Amino acid sequence: MLPPTWNFPGCNIRMNKNSIKVRFLSTFITNILRLGISFISGLVVARILGPGEYGNFSFLLGSFASLAILIDMSSSAAFYTFASQRKRGGQFFLYYAVWVLAQLLILLFLALFLPISLRQKIWIDHPLGLILLALFAGFTMNQIWKFSAQIGESIRDTIGVQVRNLALAVAYLACLGVMAKFHIVSIKTLFVLNIVLYLLFSALYARRIYQSGVLTKSHEDLRGIFKDFKIYCSPLVLCTVIGFLYSFSDYWFLQKFGGSIQQGYYAIGARFSALSLIATTSILHVFWKEIAEAYSLGNMERVGMLYQRVSRSLYFMGAVISCVMVPFSREILALLLGSSYQAAWLPLCLMFLYPVHQSMGQITSTMLLAMGKTKIQGLIGIFFMVISMPIAYFLLAPKSAVVPGFQMGAIGLALKMVGCQILGANLTAFFVAKYTNTAFNWWYQFNVLFLLLPIGFLSKFFAQQIISLTSFGGFTILVMAVSGIIYLVNVAILIRYFPSIGGLNMDQINHGLFWLRKRIRLT
Repeated sequence: MLPPTWNFPGCNIRMNKNSIKVRFLSTFITNILRLGISFISGLVVARILGPGEYGNFSFLLGSFASLAILIDMSSSAAFYTFASQRKRGGQFFLYYAVWVLAQLLILLFLALFLPISLRQKIWIDHPLGLILLALFAGFTMNQIWKFSAQIGESIRDTIGVQVRNLALAVAYLACLGVMAKFHIVSIKTLFVLNIVLYLLFSALYARRIYQSGVLTKSHEDLRGIFKDFKIYCSPLVLCTVIGFLYSFSDYWFLQKFGGSIQQGYYAIGARFSALSLIATTSILHVFWKEIAEAYSLGNMERVGMLYQRVSRSLYFMGAVISCVMVPFSREILALLLGSSYQAAWLPLCLMFLYPVHQSMGQITSTMLLAMGKTKIQGLIGIFFMVISMPIAYFLLAPKSAVVPGFQMGAIGLALKMVGCQILGANLTAFFVAKYTNTAFNWWYQFNVLFLLLPIGFLSKFFAQQIISLTSFGGFTILVMAVSGIIYLVNVAILIRYFPSIGGLNMDQINHGLFWLRKRIRLT
């Protein structure tokens, strides 16, 4: 039994009916704030370093993030699951901490004792000192901080975890500002900053948890724990290995064949695309519960209804955000990153479209998991990860290679990501439609994009004409603002007369209009 109240220093957690709602709300709000702050930090780093150095920075961190997936072997998922099931003693957490330390030693062994020629091939001629700094930075960010956060989540200190996530993002931005003022921002100093901040915040949070008395001294059987972890992780080994190869190959092919500048261009596109996913990631667990509950009760009508509405609404929302930004790819880069990133406009343009089907893919995958269709979900994931690697090679490899490619750089990798995401999301949607006995309306996706993209470009055109008649002229923030207003008005008209395109019906539209008119009268 978990106690009704746990008193942490600065945090009072009450187990009541609203605890889940409070935890969800705190996660949603802090995720938005943290994502915004982290996004600003990323732009500052990218602008100071320039495309080449930013590409090297992204490649090194990305390579160790991929290696972390391999070394972890899904043990972190097992740890969080077991820690969440019941109150565990401090010995359980100590055992896992030893395993986390062992992962660090394995990574150090790989970096230090690999033949120099092989090490240079893996990390594309980067010096050993820089590789080691990237190793420690990636490890503190991925394993150590994740470990401390999982302990907090397992004891339902969600608010405490999210507050510390936000505080860490603020501290990083503040330190980055100081470093920029004194002109000491480099790949090395950024790695050191990551190591220091993540270790410090992890240690402080671990200390608070220890002082709270939540972790008891109850005895834990090491053999039993090892057996539980083995049973949990063994079926996931193949997927873990393929996941590592899939993730690492993207970074490596682009760095090897395209170079650090192309890596930087793609990294910028990926950073911008992540902004559109906040709505989807925040609603997934709520959606998961509702689907799982309805499915367990045999209420397939409700399952189908929830899926159609949520998937259409989130797809439409993602498309609305993406299609207003695509026409301004060049302007966004010029305003935020300067002239050195202007060549990245096409990869950015493509990556703006990536979240549209990624949102759809997350929803359809959640459907399969909530219905217990884990086998087909796993097979789809493995299939697309396997075919993704040769596709990436052919798009990125030079024409002069033994097996020639198209040498498309960041554009090629962006095309691969968007294309595979579209195919993967639709294949998953096909099986969801089959299991829920609903229609597989693939054409809906393209109707939305074919409507919204022209609206986005036409809004930009009319905004330019309007501003050109004033004394402002040129591509300015004002042009983007006017274009955004024109765009949103047209989208509102579209929803008003075709509500189903946004996963709505006329009753919901009329109710929303009534609520809006009422609020306007009150003001």
